[in-house]
Amino acid sequence: MKKVYFLPIFWVFVLGIASIPSAQCYPPAGTYHFDPCTAQATIQIILVGTVTGTVNGSIDVQASNPYDPGDGRIKIDEEIISSYFVGTSPLGPIAITGSPTAVSSGAIQQQVAGNDFPADSWFNAFFEIHTTLPSPYSTIHNYPYPIPMGAIIYSVPPYGTTYISTTTDIPLFDELNNPIGLLKYMSFTLPPPPPAPPVGGKATPINLPTIKPELQIPWIWLTTIILPFVATAAFVKLKKKEQ
Repeated sequence: MKKVYFLPIFWVFVLGIASIPSAQCYPPAGTYHFDPCTAQATIQIILVGTVTGTVNGSIDVQASNPYDPGDGRIKIDEEIISSYFVGTSPLGPIAITGSPTAVSSGAIQQQVAGNDFPADSWFNAFFEIHTTLPSPYSTIHNYPYPIPMGAIIYSVPPYGTTYISTTTDIPLFDELNNPIGLLKYMSFTLPPPPPAPPVGGKATPINLPTIKPELQIPWIWLTTIILPFVATAAFVKLKKKEQ
C-alpha cells in the first residue's frame, strides 16, 4: 500500500516543480547584430526650422545573462555598442551614429514574473547627427541628455520591433556644445528574423493552428491534474483486485 500513497505525492511534487516561474526563452549573454535597420529623426534647428530625415543602417547590441533583480521579473541588461545610419534629409545627406563617449544603456524585463512575453525593452540613447552644414554645425549631438526609447517585445533578440522615443524636446548641441535646437522625435526599426536554414532538403511551410492561451487552460488542467489522478485511481483499483 505504500506504493499507492506514493503516486499522489509524486504527482504533487511534479506539479509543484512545473509551477516554479522561470525564463524559458531568454538566451544567454551575447552580441546581436541587426541589419538592415531603418531610423527616423525629426529635429528643430535654430534659424533652419523643423526637418525630418530617414536613414538606413545597422545596430549592434551587447546583452547580459538573464537574472532576477529581486522582484521575480527576469531582466537582461543591454548596451548599444555600435550603430551607423546614412540617408537624406532637407539638410542634404546625413549620417546618424552612436556617441563615441556616452554609453547608450538599456534593458529587457518581464512584465509579469514567470512570463517571458510580452516584455518591456528600453534604451537611453546617445547619438550624433552628421550633416553637410558648415562647422560647428556639421555634428549635432544630444549629450548629456539621453533619448529614452522604448518598445514592447515578443522575442529575444527583438526582431521586427520598432523603438520610439518616449520624450520630446531633447536638447541638441553643436560641436562647441552650444545649444542648437531640439530633437522632437526618433525611432528605429529592427529587421525581421533571418530565415531558418532548411534541414534535409527544401523547406516546406506548414501552417499549424494556434491555440489561444485562454483555450489552453482546460488542456493544462486535463494533462497536469486530472490525468495523473485518474491513473492513480486505476492503479489503486488494480492493486485491490490483486489482493
